[in-house]
Amino acid sequence: MSAASEFDHSILGLIADLGGTNARLALVDRSGRVRARRAYRAAEFTSVEDVLGRYCEDTAVPGLPSAAVLGVAGRVADGRARFTNLDWEVDAHALRETVGFRTLELINDFVAQALAVPELAAADLRPLGPPRPRQPGPVAVIGAATGFGAAVLVPGRDGDIPIPSEAGHTAFAPTDEVELDLWRGLKARHGRVSIERVLSGPGLVAIYERFCDASGTRPAAAQPAQVVAAAGEGNTAAREALERFVRIYGQVAGDLALTFGASGGVYLSGGIAPKIYEWLNTGAFRTVLEGKGRLTAYLRKIPTFLVAHPDPGLLGAARRLRQLQAADATPSANGAASRVRPVPRRPPAPTRASRSQSKPEDRASPP
Repeated sequence: MSAASEFDHSILGLIADLGGTNARLALVDRSGRVRARRAYRAAEFTSVEDVLGRYCEDTAVPGLPSAAVLGVAGRVADGRARFTNLDWEVDAHALRETVGFRTLELINDFVAQALAVPELAAADLRPLGPPRPRQPGPVAVIGAATGFGAAVLVPGRDGDIPIPSEAGHTAFAPTDEVELDLWRGLKARHGRVSIERVLSGPGLVAIYERFCDASGTRPAAAQPAQVVAAAGEGNTAAREALERFVRIYGQVAGDLALTFGASGGVYLSGGIAPKIYEWLNTGAFRTVLEGKGRLTAYLRKIPTFLVAHPDPGLLGAARRLRQLQAADATPSANGAASRVRPVPRRPPAPTRASRSQSKPEDRASPP
């Protein structure tokens, strides 16, 4: 497997969104179109190199482009990343040597999600709570999936500045006796209870199990999707678990809106939110998000959206790739940029209210 020169004139580069559960890869051509999208179960591979090799086989390409941006579900530092919920490590310098990339950047997967926000059209978003228009200012992108991720996108003079975070590993703060009981159970199991222990697929199952214990019933669901399905069928413990999950989601979303100063909005991404949109939009999510005492009035003005685009991580990675190529950037000595530079902003996508008054903007077609 090596970078193929025949792609140089037609393909801008490779993009990837490598999460704890799924690995999504695609090519971006010079018109901005996303091509040859593939998705894999990450657990079926032993490394990033392994999944890249499989991608080459499945797409019947002779090699990979010479430029790439890889979003990875873990902390990126000095061109290296260790996946938080997957036994993978990636070193940009080693990957450049193995594959032959000339330009390669590793970014946190939620940095990629944040970079996608300005390119999302109205059809890519679903409001949470009463519709509020999109507005300027820093935006927070958060999401529960295998783990919990968060990043913020701050507008700057020279372009947007994406800032990664490890908010999922901050402490979970119980707000009532139900959550305190949940905290005690998780602390006995893990020793420390972070937000990710609660707001994630495994976290939803853990909440469900605590409600089963409290009611003296045997758990009938062992996977997050099974809990959601059981709740839809009227199972009491599953419904209570999902309602509690939504309340905690709103609590954390409000906390992070305050922490990041996200006056431009809070965007929910990740694998779980699209599957429970009806539950998130019942009102409890916004009520808890806004319930921050003296800052309630401030939070009421902040819009909240569910990201309905099928691959925001790829969309954001493609944006970053275009910026790198436009600047004719070169990797640092350690194989990748050690920080994320400002990214020029495209004109904002029209909101539902303004869409009829403006022409649809050009944007990459969905993968």
